[in-house]
Amino acid sequence: SSLPSGFCGLSTKMADRDILNYNLYITGGTLITVFNLALGFTIICHKAIRQQKEYLIYAGCMFFDVLFGLTYLSSGAYRLKIANENTIYPMTTKFGCMMTVHNFLFVYITPGAGILVLITAIDRFIGVFFPTKYIVLRTRYVYFLLFLIFTIPLLGIPVAVLTSKAYNVECDQHAACILSQAVTYQVYLGLRITRILGSLACVLFYVPISIKIFLNVSRASSVAYMATSQNRRLIRMTVTVILVTVNTICLYVVPDIYLLFNPNTPTFAFYLMNMSKGLVNIVIFLVTQKTLRKAIMQSLMAKGAQRSRLISVSNNHEQKTITVTTSRTKKFAMK
Repeated sequence: SSLPSGFCGLSTKMADRDILNYNLYITGGTLITVFNLALGFTIICHKAIRQQKEYLIYAGCMFFDVLFGLTYLSSGAYRLKIANENTIYPMTTKFGCMMTVHNFLFVYITPGAGILVLITAIDRFIGVFFPTKYIVLRTRYVYFLLFLIFTIPLLGIPVAVLTSKAYNVECDQHAACILSQAVTYQVYLGLRITRILGSLACVLFYVPISIKIFLNVSRASSVAYMATSQNRRLIRMTVTVILVTVNTICLYVVPDIYLLFNPNTPTFAFYLMNMSKGLVNIVIFLVTQKTLRKAIMQSLMAKGAQRSRLISVSNNHEQKTITVTTSRTKKFAMK
């Protein structure tokens, strides 16, 4: 095979071996991106919902998962293009792998997932243990949390680029360009450990949170406690973020820990597990958040009603046109 433009050699790895995985990346990434965009904008576009702090945090989680979905979508599209154009993988440098869209995104979301669940766990801790103070906090507090969630992971990108740039000489990476090929081992370790520690640290918050809620419910009658809308919202949000955290630990942290101790294990199955996290999160939000489901139904019904009005107006216009045309024809015939 001839050497493709932009590459520096040819490997012995068959390019079409993992095409199924690449298509799964594209499909899963697209679903995660589209559904989370829809859910996020549903919250943003409903004033009554976006004024609630917990729903702004949900929206932040959803927009983070949009980036998560785009990561897998771009990764699958890049690798599928390489596989379709080449019988065997061309070779590139570590820095060449780093300078791909999907690896910029992987460097961002890998620690970002741990930071996201840790900050939301801290928020839940404040909400449960200091409810009166939490209630009076304004939405600016949430915007500050979201600022931290989305900006802290950015710090890893210049570190990854600068350390990888030193390896722009050796042509020793096949063009599938998974994350471990794009960054140095130290950076790779740092990204994954950040995600692991951030996710596991949530346990330190959710154990006392669970105990506190249990004690609150047991001291008062559960019916009386749940009769307060604020308490219901508090518990509902806490359950939601705990489920999101458990999902992250199961589908992100467990594979991460395994790969740290078994670095030579083929990673595509683990990447598929990671990707599934975004799909499971969608289900969690839809199942646990009744208000969100209502908002979605209202949006769909409003669009349906608008479409019906447009069809009705169009039909009326056509009917009037036919009537006028018929009238003119009759007048002409009488003449």
